[in-house]
Amino acid sequence: MIDFSYLDLCAISVLLTLIISTIIRKSFKGLSNRLFFLELICLFLCTACYITYSMILKKSEFTEPYIKLAYVFIYFYYFFKSFIIPIALCYVLSLLGNFSTHTRSIYFRLLIILLVLVPLVYVFSNLISHRLFYINHTMTIVTSRAFVFLYINNFFECLLCLFTIFIYRNLLNKKRYIQVFLIFPFILGLTIYLSFFPNEEIELFAYAMAVYLVFITSQRPELVVNSHTNANTLFLFMDKFTKLYKMRSSGCIIFIKIVNCDNINLYIGLARYNEFLTKLSSIFMDIIKKEKIFADLYYLENSVFAIYVEKNSASEIQFVSQQIAKILQEKIYFQVFEILTDARICIVRNPEDISSSEYIHYFIKNFHLVVPKTNNAFWLKDISATKEFRMKYEIEKILDRALRNNFLEVYYQPIYSIKEDNFHSAEALIRLKDPEYGFIPPKVFLPGAEDNGSIFEIGNFVFDTVCKFIASEQFKKSGLRYIEVNLSTSQCVEANLVEKVMNYITKYGISPSQLRLEITENASEFNPVIFEQNVQALHQRGISFALDDYGTGYSNIGKIISLPIDVIKLGKSFVDEIDDPEMLIVIKDTIKMLKTLGKEILAEGVEDERVVRIFKELKCDLIQGCEYIQGFYFSKPLPEKDFLHFINQQHLV
Repeated sequence: MIDFSYLDLCAISVLLTLIISTIIRKSFKGLSNRLFFLELICLFLCTACYITYSMILKKSEFTEPYIKLAYVFIYFYYFFKSFIIPIALCYVLSLLGNFSTHTRSIYFRLLIILLVLVPLVYVFSNLISHRLFYINHTMTIVTSRAFVFLYINNFFECLLCLFTIFIYRNLLNKKRYIQVFLIFPFILGLTIYLSFFPNEEIELFAYAMAVYLVFITSQRPELVVNSHTNANTLFLFMDKFTKLYKMRSSGCIIFIKIVNCDNINLYIGLARYNEFLTKLSSIFMDIIKKEKIFADLYYLENSVFAIYVEKNSASEIQFVSQQIAKILQEKIYFQVFEILTDARICIVRNPEDISSSEYIHYFIKNFHLVVPKTNNAFWLKDISATKEFRMKYEIEKILDRALRNNFLEVYYQPIYSIKEDNFHSAEALIRLKDPEYGFIPPKVFLPGAEDNGSIFEIGNFVFDTVCKFIASEQFKKSGLRYIEVNLSTSQCVEANLVEKVMNYITKYGISPSQLRLEITENASEFNPVIFEQNVQALHQRGISFALDDYGTGYSNIGKIISLPIDVIKLGKSFVDEIDDPEMLIVIKDTIKMLKTLGKEILAEGVEDERVVRIFKELKCDLIQGCEYIQGFYFSKPLPEKDFLHFINQQHLV
């Protein structure tokens, strides 16, 4: 008679705990998690059947009802046991990232079916022949020599798992490789041991300990499911992508970036924005399910989603992308809000469009910069040949070349004073002329400089050049009062910004009043404390400030009141809409409000005489509407020499 073992109770307790923990943590996202949970259920049922028939054999008499009941649970035990290692093999392949690739193969599917059916057929043949095992009058299971086939089958299945892990070892990092690899030699050794000592009751406990080891080392739901969107995480995406790229497995990735995420965030608040991301995630998943494509949804942080599609045709992927684009082009109704998204959608083929697995990190951060500014979906292969794409793709190399070889130059655009009827200042603007690509627009290289940190070197170059120019005799003769210098978002929160600016002023012996710094509203969003400290400290030292692009996005009047801003620069959106009677009312009301706060107004982006005349004559309750005008009507930005010539010519007129 088989003795009941406390190890089996420990095994079922461990398995039940793991099942409950998995349910509580909702660890069902992703193929690996689902297979692991299936393995837990299978092992739990297998152990429960084993414990049940063991208790029947131990506690019951040798009667036909008990014998039949014991046989029922014995066969159920072998039924569930036949699935344990095949599921484990599928789990390993899912960790390797090539499960879906193998499932396309008829041979692999046949192999899995055989791994399950062969032991099942062999065991259930005992119903007819009784040649494998039977229950004797002492309520003990008696096994024959033919029973060793089951151990041989287990041995073969373990070897197959080990071989699979070894073949694809380059797809796992060292830590994960050791974790997964050591489990199967453990089961293999257990199989050999039990083939010699079949009465030892340690098998199920050993299986339970093996899955527990996997649970504590590999099953981490916070790395799998994003808490804000319920989509798969960046970690899971990179893990899968890296493996598929190394295997050169074909597939497509639909990248989706919500470009105006900051504005939406300010509009509805951070908590609601996270809920909005969840809504977007649900919308994308509904499209995937509706179109019945084989795909996984990922949230890659910073309002970037990715849909990894492995099996579908290009036309199906294009259709799904267009469906997503269509939804993002329309208003999305969210709670009490109507939200318009500005999205970029790009479809990338793997591995054809990707030069290296490391490149995808850069692409995730920057693809929205190279995709045309529409909500339509674009294939990377269709836009990657353009000059602008190549510039953006190689922007780090271009910036490095520019800084090493002095390809940067400061241009100046004059600012016209309506009251004085002359040019009394100018804005300094950085330009980059590359020997390969020629002039590269600031909208291309400045975002790249922000991303890789070279914006600080560029900023230092601008400060040094401008301060040197202000200290020159030519500047003194020009009659200009000051030069405006733009501060990037990163510079605004630079810890040593105040010291740096004052050092340049001291170095060239100029007055702080000859330097005016331009800032943008969104700069304060990144680190409002340091931002405000820098602005206040520089203002106390005599440097004035201008707020650039007022009216773009969601302008915050509170920041204008709290910060020592002298000049408000009306964004080009105001200027372009000045012919609209309703917009003109908005412009007048805006100027009146800013005047009440003691601010001076500059209209930028003015390109024709008629608009100049409107701003010159603009009055708001008898108050002069605008002090300054800047734009191509007067002059485009010019190199220092040409700029001085332009200013001197104006004095002669």
